Amino acid sequence: MERTIVELINAFWTGVKLIPYAFIISAVAMICMKIIYGKADGKLFIKTILCNIYFIGVFKVTGITYHFHTIDEIMAGNYALPNLILFRYLTTWDMLLNIIMMIPLGFVMMEAKKMNFVKAALLGLVVTVTIECMQFMQGRCFDINDIFFNEIGTIVGIILHGMYRCVRKSEK
Repeated sequence: MERTIVELINAFWTGVKLIPYAFIISAVAMICMKIIYGKADGKLFIKTILCNIYFIGVFKVTGITYHFHTIDEIMAGNYALPNLILFRYLTTWDMLLNIIMMIPLGFVMMEAKKMNFVKAALLGLVVTVTIECMQFMQGRCFDINDIFFNEIGTIVGIILHGMYRCVRKSEK
């Protein structure tokens, strides 16, 4: 448990350290949006910064770096075998952290694109499977539990966005 708390603190600190990078990426994105669409506002800029911090933080927390192994290296190396059995090797902290990590994704997808529930859930699944495959290509373990609980987190984020939308409508 102590290790997990330290990991959460490190992940938060990583997010704080990423603010300048997220700001620069967001500024470039806003300039592109202004050129392409002819509009960009401060609210969108803040949302873009928060999204960039989130995604950079997810890549940092999941251990995804720029170095990927080839299939031959993975097959010849001493890498962890993939866990393809749901609920095997599951800890409560892993479950909770995987859910919490993906809640913002579900919320942001619904806010950004005004997607429906099914499209957002499928896109969340694609993002999660992509992350797991990238981890596998780096010699880390592919875990079906991560995919399952990340998808639950995405769905929780979608539901929270629906609740947020209802509250916003009732205030108007």
